[in-house]
Amino acid sequence: MVAQGPTDQDQPQQVLIVDDDETARLLLRELLIADGLTVIEAVDGAEALQKFREHQPDLVLMDVDMPAMDGLTACVEMRALDPSPGLPIVMVSGHQDAATINQAYANGVTDFVLKPVNPALLSNRIRGLLAQGAAGEPTDGPADASKLLGAIPDQLFSLERCGKILEYSGPTGPVRDRIEAAGDTPTVEAVWPAVVAESLLGNVRRTLKTRNEATWKFSDDSDGACRHFEARFLAQGRNRVLMVLRDVSSQAESEAQISRLGLIDDVTGLPNRLQFLRNLENRLIEARFRFRSIALVLFDVRGLDRVREGLGADAVDRVLQQTAERLRESSRSADAVAQSTTDTGSEAIARLEGVGFAAILDNVTDREAAASFSERMLESLNQPLSFGEHEVRCEVRSGVAIYPEEAGDVESLLKAAEKKLAELELPQDATADDGPERRAGSSRIRNDLLDEVSWAFEQQQFELHYLPKVDTRSRDIQGVEALLRWRHPLRGLVPLGEFFPLMQDSGLIVPVGDWVMQTACDQLRAWDDDELPPLLMAVNCSAQQFLLGDFIDRVIQALETSGLEPGRIEIEFDENMLMRNLDESAEKLRQLKELGIGLALDDFGTGFSSLRHLARLPLDALKIDRSFVSGLPQCAESAAVCGAIIDLAHRFGMQAVAEGVESDGQVAQLAELGCDHMQGFLFTRPLQAADLPRFVRAHRDTDTDAVGDLRAAAS
Repeated sequence: MVAQGPTDQDQPQQVLIVDDDETARLLLRELLIADGLTVIEAVDGAEALQKFREHQPDLVLMDVDMPAMDGLTACVEMRALDPSPGLPIVMVSGHQDAATINQAYANGVTDFVLKPVNPALLSNRIRGLLAQGAAGEPTDGPADASKLLGAIPDQLFSLERCGKILEYSGPTGPVRDRIEAAGDTPTVEAVWPAVVAESLLGNVRRTLKTRNEATWKFSDDSDGACRHFEARFLAQGRNRVLMVLRDVSSQAESEAQISRLGLIDDVTGLPNRLQFLRNLENRLIEARFRFRSIALVLFDVRGLDRVREGLGADAVDRVLQQTAERLRESSRSADAVAQSTTDTGSEAIARLEGVGFAAILDNVTDREAAASFSERMLESLNQPLSFGEHEVRCEVRSGVAIYPEEAGDVESLLKAAEKKLAELELPQDATADDGPERRAGSSRIRNDLLDEVSWAFEQQQFELHYLPKVDTRSRDIQGVEALLRWRHPLRGLVPLGEFFPLMQDSGLIVPVGDWVMQTACDQLRAWDDDELPPLLMAVNCSAQQFLLGDFIDRVIQALETSGLEPGRIEIEFDENMLMRNLDESAEKLRQLKELGIGLALDDFGTGFSSLRHLARLPLDALKIDRSFVSGLPQCAESAAVCGAIIDLAHRFGMQAVAEGVESDGQVAQLAELGCDHMQGFLFTRPLQAADLPRFVRAHRDTDTDAVGDLRAAAS
């Protein structure tokens, strides 16, 4: 039997974490260590019993579902070893059903904490339990199952198919007040607004039909303050459903700084992809309830590579900001076409990843009305932009999809609009008339350019340039990123933005991507033979390549052909690409990881970012998008965002890489924040393969003159 002796106040108290999820243990471990506690870990109940005997912990945090031995069984065994009520055993689980809660109490559980864990609440609860144990007082375990249920802040509803509330258990508050005010026969319509109640009943009916557990998230501002909820539905009998309602508002507030990375675009201030998809989902729910139509319009801005090369990264940001402002102004004038159902248009427009924008048009009458709105916005967006003595003209094209005519949900509507965008011809000059002859001419131009790009690939006009990656602390060059370039025999280097979209639309990106991977591997091996210090080669992967069934085989083939070790290659992925099918993406990344290949998430924070999703991906590095780095060191908000990303990367065992570094002030700020690596034009522009060895050696030997010459040649 394990005895609990008196606690030595000079020794940190020990907490045993039992969970088969490595990420869950990591987050709990960091929380407890920050509170000055010693942490012991076990991956299942069987190992937990062994650690329990060896270390005699002061508190146990244990999951329910685990291999070998589950948490409920392990709890019984622990109580047999130490029956004293002074030892707190806390279940940390996503289970909320009454049967599991009752069984946990019967097996000797002291407290029940629901996943996802609220760090502040858990930390305070653990300190309270440990303080009681240190004082030799028994913990206040519930006297019966009903008391344990009452201690859980979630609300439990027993619902009939028609929406009648048969039973309710939960804390005092607006919901209980509404139920009591409804009398003997309360219904969901009496508790929530009509739109929420309708969706809630839809989930009830779906659960009864499929007999599968369902989850639904929604917001409710009927009491004046917007609250966020997560509802889980479990079938009980033929005509009854148990709904467990969790208020997740406080959790959202505690993660506000990180969540902002996935909600607001730092350059334009518009909602980004994640927030926009949420807004679109809410609009569809309302449109479905009110039998209305919605148009989704996607905009693609072309020519920003030319702006960056000619005027710098700041000019690109200014173009995006002015484009966003024009989009705002155009959306405000949309009343002539349709009426918005919200008080503000801020939720109706967004900046998506890269150089894309999106807009939602409510109450459209037909496709012609939506097309008229899109053309009106394009007319504004295609007007030249002035920056002092410079005039910039970017080409914008749009794709429109209509709900419910073309799609019935967010994903399908987005795909339909993306398809329309991909099918369009190359953008026209803003001053030209858009008639059949113009469209035919544009089609010929596009086909001619596509033929020229294909011919360039066949004639080996493509080449790779290499952008060094620098260690923030030592300033050593640790690796390079391979960048595709087209050296036209007459035009010289052609901006990537002029031909890369064509390769994506035509499928040429797949053979070109294979060539990039093979060439990068061969070049790295050639530098090894030239006795260059070992470098890590980063290669970008397109969505079309990643979706191929034999993508991993193609990577292996490039490595074997070059004779390069897998650990010398790092593949960079776009986060939105990985989110399209998270399960398949995670499996492919796992296979690459097992081969020893490095994995990096590019432009982190500009797309569909999520802590929950990020934890599932076996990544080695997060690359901080240049839009966040550009505000350093003057902008405190940019520093906070970069610091949050760096901290997040380190907590998940990854390295943080800053992109677009262009000043010594940015370097100093990034070093202070703990960033691991940097790359940008401050160090050098992308170098040709023949120039890179001399740059690396000159940089190593601190030959500033040679480095300066090479920088000048690269620019």
